[in-house]
Amino acid sequence: MHRHCTAPASTGSLPQDSHILRLIRVSLKYPDRCVALVTLRGGDAQRAMDLIYKLLRYPEYWREEIPDISIGYRDFTLPRLFFELGKQASKQPADFICQGVQREPVRDFDYAPGGFADVFRGKLIEKDGKLKKGDIVKKYVALKKPRHTLSMTKDERALQAESTKHECLMWSPLSHPNIVKFLGVTESNKTLNDVPCMISPWRHELLKQIKTMRHQGTYPTTYELDHWLLDIAAGLAYLHSRHIVHANLQTSNILVSTEEDCVAQIADFALSFFADSDIMLLPDFKAIDKTPSPWHAPELHIATISELPTRRTFATDTFAFGCVCIELYTSHHPFYGQRDDQAAANVLRGVIPLQPSTPRGEKMDDALWQIIALAWLTILRIAQRWPKFIEGYRLCYPRVRTNILNSFNPPRIFHWIPIN
Repeated sequence: MHRHCTAPASTGSLPQDSHILRLIRVSLKYPDRCVALVTLRGGDAQRAMDLIYKLLRYPEYWREEIPDISIGYRDFTLPRLFFELGKQASKQPADFICQGVQREPVRDFDYAPGGFADVFRGKLIEKDGKLKKGDIVKKYVALKKPRHTLSMTKDERALQAESTKHECLMWSPLSHPNIVKFLGVTESNKTLNDVPCMISPWRHELLKQIKTMRHQGTYPTTYELDHWLLDIAAGLAYLHSRHIVHANLQTSNILVSTEEDCVAQIADFALSFFADSDIMLLPDFKAIDKTPSPWHAPELHIATISELPTRRTFATDTFAFGCVCIELYTSHHPFYGQRDDQAAANVLRGVIPLQPSTPRGEKMDDALWQIIALAWLTILRIAQRWPKFIEGYRLCYPRVRTNILNSFNPPRIFHWIPIN
């Protein structure tokens, strides 16, 4: 049974649960008094994680247990409490575990290698109460498996385990149409080589789909491209509104469903962190930072040259978003054809790329480009707030005016060619 499909049955709180729920309630009302909660250890910390995760995933559980506090606190404060407890816990929440997961035979289009993990396609087999007894539903899912090699040292394995734990804690509380949904993790078993995998709905890389469409002569329209850019902007706005820096935004981390809506979604939260945290949350950021240099903002290049810590910010996310916009339009990253050092020099000089066009010569809308080009103006980019950015996007581009902000899932009729 897949434990994320339905909310837990209400059986009443255990005595220790009531105490922990009181601590959660106090922490939500008075953030400066959360020490008693985040310093829990052992079984109490594990139980607190389980309760917070249920509060995050199931609105009805929130309304039952904490009806006197606005549900808005759930989306902003609870993920931080969950993360702090998770750093100290030795186990993941019980509701993380998904049973009945099968990995499919590896084929080229069902496998995506990454820097520190590989993604395989699998099936999630679950009971469905709407069907007759004994019937099952099989859903295609993505299995993100950390890559273990025999040559890895003990420290490298520990770093990899810490990175996986970090990503689960950052990703699991997120809920937005333009963020890939976290479904859970697998149990260690022989089928998956005894390495737990993170599970999410099966998606395709958007840029690869666009290139496939162009290769087959079915070009995406500028209307489609602009909507995908809008999807990405909305997902990034959601993260920033919760003070989360994605830190690794690039086209390889933009996925799309092959269903009728074809919504673009942001994935990969291995490097994400809370912007107002005092320290970098990962033990060795450089060891896992594989972002290609064309997506590096000027301040990151300066930090690299000066051998300073390369901490990501909202502003570096904004710069990366501008790069993603250009690449989705042109199928090439900004300053394509130049060496990395030449591209870095242009970025440091403040050179703004040319207004992007599709391979068929269709230019991005002028007003839209004026908004996206702000990503290369460091002063404005650092001062930019995403709600204002999206509002500017909405006002400057009439074709998406009625959809943005009012509906994050606009109806579309696309000539879509899914990869089978």
